[in-house]
Amino acid sequence: MAISQSEAAALFLPVIKTKGKHYIKFREVVARPGVVGEEIVTVTSTGVETKNTVQPSGGVVVRNLTGAGEEYIVKPETFAKRYLEVEGEAPEGYKRYKPCGECDAIIYDPAEFGNLTELTASWGETQPLVKGDAVATIGDGQVYRIAEAEFGETYR
Repeated sequence: MAISQSEAAALFLPVIKTKGKHYIKFREVVARPGVVGEEIVTVTSTGVETKNTVQPSGGVVVRNLTGAGEEYIVKPETFAKRYLEVEGEAPEGYKRYKPCGECDAIIYDPAEFGNLTELTASWGETQPLVKGDAVATIGDGQVYRIAEAEFGETYR
C-alpha cells in the first residue's frame, strides 16, 4: 500500500520528532550538473528505489560513494547548502564533495505503520518502504526513504 507525500509527512513527522534520532551524513559524494530532461533512476542494494527528472530550474546529479553507487537529483539551492567541494578523485564530468548535511530519521518497522510498502516522494515518484530502512527528513516538512544498507554507509 502506498501513501502520498502529504499523508507520509502527517504520519512520519510526528514520530520522527518524538522518537527519531539525529544523523550526520559523513560519506563524500561525487556530483555533476544535470541536463534538463535527464532522467535518473536511483538503484540501491535492494533494487530500483525511484526515478526523477532534471527540471528546467536545474538539478545536480549526486552519486553516493557506497557499494550501490546510487545516483539521485538534488535541487541546486539544496545542494549548495549540503555539500562543499573538496579535492580528490572523481569520474570525468564529476567533482568530489564533502557532505555537511544532517537529517532526523526513524528506522522503519512496517508493524508500527500499518504495513505500508511505498511512499510518494516530494518529486511525485514512489519509493519502496522495507523494514530496516530509514524514513528521514531534513526539516523541510517532507519525508523520504533511505535504504538500510546505504543509510548505514552514509550516516552516523
